Amino acid sequence: SHIGIEICEPACIKYTAGSNFTCTDVDAARTVAERTYRAAVELFAMLCQQYDLDPLGDGVIISHREGYARGIASNHGDPEHLWIQLDMGYMMDTFRQAVSSAMEGRTSIMGEAVATSQQMIKYIKAVNPEVPQSVLDMIPLYLSEGIAEGVRGDIAYAQSCLETGNFAFVDTAVTLDQNNFCGMGVIQRGMKGNSFPTPQFGIRAQIQHLKSYATIDPLAGTCVDPRYKWVEKGCAPYVEWLRRLGATEKRRRLDQS
Repeated sequence: SHIGIEICEPACIKYTAGSNFTCTDVDAARTVAERTYRAAVELFAMLCQQYDLDPLGDGVIISHREGYARGIASNHGDPEHLWIQLDMGYMMDTFRQAVSSAMEGRTSIMGEAVATSQQMIKYIKAVNPEVPQSVLDMIPLYLSEGIAEGVRGDIAYAQSCLETGNFAFVDTAVTLDQNNFCGMGVIQRGMKGNSFPTPQFGIRAQIQHLKSYATIDPLAGTCVDPRYKWVEKGCAPYVEWLRRLGATEKRRRLDQS
């Protein structure tokens, strides 16, 4: 019924009695405290989004100290004792507010599409008047395949527009005949990536791959994504977090290719 999180403390502090401590490098300790505070805000924002929780609700996010006051935790003063003694200006109320703010303005990968197929067709015709008819014909598949897995199909479509140069396939790693509209399997320059027998299978694999990043929930249909097993499930529930996969994720993909 609860998820407990331990926040790392600076190595330069030494406890003297209870929650009191001495610190040999206050600036370094404050740097660590700020970094862990920001990481905790992002983590709790993700958890609250995933489990549909209001971070400002009573008892949703509590500290060890607050848990003791409620009779559900042992007698500890963290993390407030660290913030107070390092004069960080942080409090649990401001932490909860920071989590709430972090949840705003993010684009969830899971959910219902906002754009319609007509709007997506209108967009691609405007930016690429030479778009092949086969591309126009397959656009509704983004929505139907997205609905099947609970993924926003318009997000997948936007990803395809980015990866294919609005389906012009100029200087892109993939070509139209591959039915790979998201660059799947292109883990280094010069690689062609995966190919699929039909546009529907390519879009289905893309939808499933986005779902693997967005949630720990299993697939609703049979897996056709050849890279599904390599993904750390639920590591990027928001579009904005996909760019944060960074070099570590890229190295892991190379190791597993």
